[in-house]
Amino acid sequence: NSKDKVLIFPFSFYKETKNKEDWDRLYAPGGYEYREHMDCFKRYGIQKDQIVWADYFTDTKEEIEKKIKETTILFFTGGAPDLMMKRIKEFRLKKTLKNYQGLVIGYSAGAMIQLDTYHISPDSDYPSFQYCSGLGRLSGFAIEPHFNRKTSLEWIEKVQKEKRIPVYGIGDSGGLVVKEDGIECFGDVTIFEH
Repeated sequence: NSKDKVLIFPFSFYKETKNKEDWDRLYAPGGYEYREHMDCFKRYGIQKDQIVWADYFTDTKEEIEKKIKETTILFFTGGAPDLMMKRIKEFRLKKTLKNYQGLVIGYSAGAMIQLDTYHISPDSDYPSFQYCSGLGRLSGFAIEPHFNRKTSLEWIEKVQKEKRIPVYGIGDSGGLVVKEDGIECFGDVTIFEH
């Protein structure tokens, strides 16, 4: 709602972003990703001064923890989930983020890391399949972001066989809302039950 305060957590940037200048080109005002992320909250009446960013290059652990405590929505950006988890561990924020009591939103990598264990399917950024450790906020299912029937089925079947859990194939216009009483799907989502 319009009274919410948001922390955007863009720790998922790829290795090409090597310094603060590179980061600013993406996430600072005028940056490539800045407006897109800000605009999605403006639709709900959340103003610019109610949105803060976790800055990997300038914020300390204590500054990020303060930002986390002062917000009601935590938003994990897309990108590289393994690098996001590496940076979260580097700042020793895993426990704080796992136990966050507000609303948590994430897309692509930002959704993946919320699971106890997530998988990365091969693509142009990742040459091989891998399982990785996430925040542990969610468990009992897996997700396949950017679901494409032609390229994703092999990896979904692998996860089902090895983990014996349902997998949600989430297309770019789909999503999940995870609540205590279950999972609600919207848009382009295909459920692969174990």
